[in-house]
Amino acid sequence: MRTNQKPKSLIIGMDIGSTGTRWCLSDIDTQILAEGTSTELRGPWAEALQALQGIKALITSISPAPLLALVIGITGSDSKHAAELAHALSAQFDLALDRIEIMSDIELACLAHFEPGEGYLIYAGTGSIAGFWDSSLSFHRCGGRGPVIDDAGGGHWIARQALQHIWRSEESKPGSLQNMPLARRLCEAMQAFDWPSQRAWINQADRGKFGELALAVASEVDEDSEAILRAAGQALARLANTMVDNFGQRPLGLAGGAFSLHPLIKQSLVHSLTSPLPITSARMPAAQAACVFAQRQLTKQTPNAERRLFSRIALAGAAASLSACGSTPTIIDARSYRSIGFESRALFLIIHYTQLNLERSIEVLTRGQVSSHYLLSDESPPRIYRLVDENLRAFHAGVSYWAGHGNLNSASIGIEIVHPGVVEQADGSQSFVPYPESQIDALIPLVRDIMKRHQIRPDRVLGHSDIAPQRKIDPGPLFPWKRLAQEGLIRWPDEAMVAERLPGFEAHLPSLGWFQGQLSRLGYQVEQDGQSTEATRRV
Repeated sequence: MRTNQKPKSLIIGMDIGSTGTRWCLSDIDTQILAEGTSTELRGPWAEALQALQGIKALITSISPAPLLALVIGITGSDSKHAAELAHALSAQFDLALDRIEIMSDIELACLAHFEPGEGYLIYAGTGSIAGFWDSSLSFHRCGGRGPVIDDAGGGHWIARQALQHIWRSEESKPGSLQNMPLARRLCEAMQAFDWPSQRAWINQADRGKFGELALAVASEVDEDSEAILRAAGQALARLANTMVDNFGQRPLGLAGGAFSLHPLIKQSLVHSLTSPLPITSARMPAAQAACVFAQRQLTKQTPNAERRLFSRIALAGAAASLSACGSTPTIIDARSYRSIGFESRALFLIIHYTQLNLERSIEVLTRGQVSSHYLLSDESPPRIYRLVDENLRAFHAGVSYWAGHGNLNSASIGIEIVHPGVVEQADGSQSFVPYPESQIDALIPLVRDIMKRHQIRPDRVLGHSDIAPQRKIDPGPLFPWKRLAQEGLIRWPDEAMVAERLPGFEAHLPSLGWFQGQLSRLGYQVEQDGQSTEATRRV
């Protein structure tokens, strides 16, 4: 344990949702000390207040340094509840009210995607909303009025539109319900096959459960569901267009589970924009963005300790009573106290190509049994989609092996590149397709960032064909591995040494068993029997 340096003051960032919380602990320089999740700390407000003691105990166990600021994004934030929670946090953490910032989860999500003044976030989950922080740290919103008034394009709205459509069709043409695939899927999802049963189900379902019917709408695309999904995209585009009308053209960030229902929603949104806008991914997790926000607010302040840290939200109101206790979150990554035996789950980085277009790639990687952590598009410029959290296992490697490690799904991060692989020529032959320079330019910083964060060695950046040579050939022989080597990302033979030794090997070629041994030493799974088998030839 390091004890020779005085610990720096701490900042806590929290993203409190309806099912749990992601939290981040950093120092004043935004160096992350720990991060994790908690299912004990969650919205709504009353439940969130109950777990504060556990959070405090956790932070104290990680670092004895004083707490300097606390920033929280939480579902359903308003001034009354913000004041109540702020007073509870102030008492629990012994922190002045002007060192606590409470904001909505949408406001925090915008900070995770963009710098203030940089872009708009369109969020489509159960509901829908657009948000924008301007450069003066004023927050602007569009939509988010709830299911009674609007929330068009979100899961609840999609489910409502689908039920409305099937029953209006039944009223217009009695008996049509029996022949509608969409109606069948909705009835099966509710386990209710007549109106009285469906009405009872709807009355008992909360907003989130009702919104889950959108999964049934998008699980198959027929004429009816396609129209609803496209209408959802158009409704979400209205939010973006309104922001552009009010504040000008800026990049667009898309977040929320509704976008993962089906690619048609995003396609329809993009097609319905009044002006083309670049689509970007989140810069960082929301809890980390909370820490960065606090640090930047702090650095704007004078040394005067009496000056307020945060001024955007007035934390006024009566102090709330706090009588319940919580439990300590169970998922902890304490980076400031690391055992010498500690190692990231991600030991390898595996590169693939999809052999599909972008739309089909997204569909396969988000709705099937195959997945990857990242998808690199073939657009101009290319975009990077984060499909699976790096802390989770994606199913991209399959049956695989490298250097004593099997089942590499559990020990790797996968990157899929939208690329055709091979194309058929006029004479019926097939040829491999080169990779566009722009794709590799986008891939290199992603690979470098992943390697740095997970301490992945250059000899463990591999192709799918390396770890599964008997069944896979991607990313193919035209993938520019040498370019990655020039960037210092993978190992590469010394060309001068190769030129020096090659004549000797050509004059006295070693046995096949020697080659098999060398391949095994590199990491390949290959029989070392000296026999020229198909398995050896594939390697």
